[in-house]
Amino acid sequence: MSPDGLLGLCRESVARAAKLGADQAEVCASSVHESKVNLESDDLGTAQTHQEENFGIRVRRAGSTGFSATNDASPAAIDEAIEAALALARVTPPDPHDAIAEPEPASAVEGLYDAALAELDVASVGRLCGELAARVRAIDPRVRLDSGWVSVGSSVSALASSTGSEVSERATDAQALLFGMAVDGDKVGSFDHEAADVCSLREFEAELKLVPERFVTRVLSPLEAGPGRTFCGSLVLSAEAVAEFVLPALSDALSAQSVRTGSSLLAGKLGERLFSEGLTLVDDAGLPGRPGSSAFDREGLAHQRLVLIDAGRPREYLYNSREARAAERAVGSTRHAAGGARTPPGIGPTNLLLAAGELERDALLGEVAEGVLLQRFSGNTDSVSGDFSGVAKGSFLLSRGEPPRPITETLLSGNLFELLAQISGIGRELRWIDGSVCVPMLRLEGVSVTSN
Repeated sequence: MSPDGLLGLCRESVARAAKLGADQAEVCASSVHESKVNLESDDLGTAQTHQEENFGIRVRRAGSTGFSATNDASPAAIDEAIEAALALARVTPPDPHDAIAEPEPASAVEGLYDAALAELDVASVGRLCGELAARVRAIDPRVRLDSGWVSVGSSVSALASSTGSEVSERATDAQALLFGMAVDGDKVGSFDHEAADVCSLREFEAELKLVPERFVTRVLSPLEAGPGRTFCGSLVLSAEAVAEFVLPALSDALSAQSVRTGSSLLAGKLGERLFSEGLTLVDDAGLPGRPGSSAFDREGLAHQRLVLIDAGRPREYLYNSREARAAERAVGSTRHAAGGARTPPGIGPTNLLLAAGELERDALLGEVAEGVLLQRFSGNTDSVSGDFSGVAKGSFLLSRGEPPRPITETLLSGNLFELLAQISGIGRELRWIDGSVCVPMLRLEGVSVTSN
């Protein structure tokens, strides 16, 4: 479906909501086409093509809000969803902080749609998936592919409201995932994964050559793993570990909803030096050609670049319109309403960028007297306190003057926010992880390491 066609359906649905009794209405819609081929036990598995439209209808009536969603674009189905949303509004207590956002112009983001990628059929996706698996086998036959996939999709998003908002956008997305382990005789490694997520066919073809190499490197190292040691020392985080271990906790703590509900350690601490001076975190949905980019947020407001942490000092929280009203924020939302057509607006980041430092990888590792290079963390982090405990997987023992040595699963514990105040090194190289996170390696001090 074209952007204009989907926006037209949203516009018509808003008008129908008004006729059925809504004081205000917002209709968010998506149309998605996806071709996906799965990998199963070192070979091609199922293939599927999926097409779906979704419409999320949010209404205001007598100060209360109701929401309902449908995947049927027929007038009868839309009316049924509107009636369901109105019924919820009738039994929901009034919320003075909720409302439908006022219209705001949004500038298009370049590079989100690639016609060459959108034209790929499921047979072409299957060919790419087969080539991906073959590259893994060619690098090292000890590597076993347990599962994975290649998917290519195109989407259209649109939103219209009774306040006058009308925005639409189309995008393409290509993803690849490999999941497996290495086996060499009686030596068995641990499971690991590698992924790619981009917007253009040219980038995707390049990533499909790099993903197997990164994947094989990750799963081979545990084959020679030995016992670690127990100590308190340095923790060097790979880019993947930064993305999966550090940024989710920071994002939760920077959410205005977490601040309002008392579940953020950063509440009331904007401007204070809480972290190391080298830590700067930016959210930017306007980056060309990134899967996390978009011209507008879930409420139709124009995205804007936002500095969240500047030289170790939290500068801003993430707000949608409701949380901005609840906080009586004079300048309103930060344009971080998150979610899709199936859900009402939440709060979340878009593209997160952690500033690079000055150290090459060899320097980050070589300066460690005793520590662990963390590739993957499996455990729990308390989003309120920052306390964490869990297992380092696919990781390495670091000791000055010696090459990194792979170790069996080792316990880690500490407080993430305290460690971020003790950053002793930041890598020069930046890597995109999962398409919407760009981060360097980090070296932290004071982590407790316990060998099994």
